[in-house]
Amino acid sequence: MPYQFDFRPYRRPFAHPLTTSHGNWEVREGIILRLTDETGSIGWGEIAPIPWFGSETLEQALDFCQQLPPQITTTDIFSIPATLPACQFGFESAWEKSGVGAKHLGDNLSVKSKVYNPNASPSGAWQTHLSYLLPTGKSVLQAWQTPWQQGYRTFKWKIGTATVETELKLFNQLRQQLPPSAQLRLDANGGLRE
Repeated sequence: MPYQFDFRPYRRPFAHPLTTSHGNWEVREGIILRLTDETGSIGWGEIAPIPWFGSETLEQALDFCQQLPPQITTTDIFSIPATLPACQFGFESAWEKSGVGAKHLGDNLSVKSKVYNPNASPSGAWQTHLSYLLPTGKSVLQAWQTPWQQGYRTFKWKIGTATVETELKLFNQLRQQLPPSAQLRLDANGGLRE
């Protein structure tokens, strides 16, 4: 099936710089994709390269998008080379969200409607599937409370930015504070060395 293809690059500063084991990350850059099928159904995707994490660069992703014709097919989407993993993810996500892509995947998509419901309130059920990004350092001990009240139940905490001893101490304090039903994802982004 053919899809009309459009894309727009973006560059947005984080409200608060994100501290990772690779340093401070102040600006997010990427590409928003739009695929429109013959019936007018639209699927949105995002190419968000993180070269220091092993993906292509933004320039490589832009070059790839610019060489594509304005109309592409499912075969084009699933032929994106493995050397462009962020492009693969962005195009396949847009295809799957277009509706037609969802039909090709079969009827086993009940999770999709639970994960993405644009009409859900901030405390809606879909939010339990999202991870709220907690700040690094001591502020993590207070930062989880407001998102918890807003309905978040899974939290992501970037580690590998301080000493192991410091982070273990904070981790144990945080673990004692979080409600038993909370889930905590620790994300080192390859920054653990000890």
